[in-house]
Amino acid sequence: MITHEYETTVIYHPETPEEEIARVSERLDGVIASFAGTKLFQDSWGVRKLAYPIRKQVRGHYVHIGFVATAASVAELERVLRIEAAAMRFLTVHLNENVDAEERMINAQKRVRTLTDRDENDESMEDRGLDDDDDLDKD
Repeated sequence: MITHEYETTVIYHPETPEEEIARVSERLDGVIASFAGTKLFQDSWGVRKLAYPIRKQVRGHYVHIGFVATAASVAELERVLRIEAAAMRFLTVHLNENVDAEERMINAQKRVRTLTDRDENDESMEDRGLDDDDDLDKD
C-alpha cells in the first residue's frame, strides 16, 4: 500500500466551541485511521483575521493537521469536512509520496518540540518587554 504525506488546514466558524472542534477532529482522526493512516500532528492556530470574508465572517478558527495516509483517505476526509457545518473552508496539500509513517512521526515530534521551544522563548521575550520585531543587536 502506497502512503503519502498530507497537510490539511481547516478554517472553522470563529464562534465554534472548542468541544465542537474537538468532536470534528476526532471524526477526522477516525477517517485517517480507517484508511490505515497516521496523524502526525495537529496545531490549533486560534482565531485569526481572514484575508477575505467567508460566509460573512471576517475571522476564523484555524486548525492545521499533518498525516500520512492513502490517497483514498483524502477524498473521505474532504467529504466529511464538506458535511460539517462548522468548517467554512479547508485545503489539503500533498507533500510527499511513498513515505515511511514512523520516520515522519519522528520528524513531526521534533517539529512540535521546536515550535514549543520557540513559543516559550517568545513568551520569555514578552516578559522582558521585548517583541519579536525589536532589534536586539542595537547599540
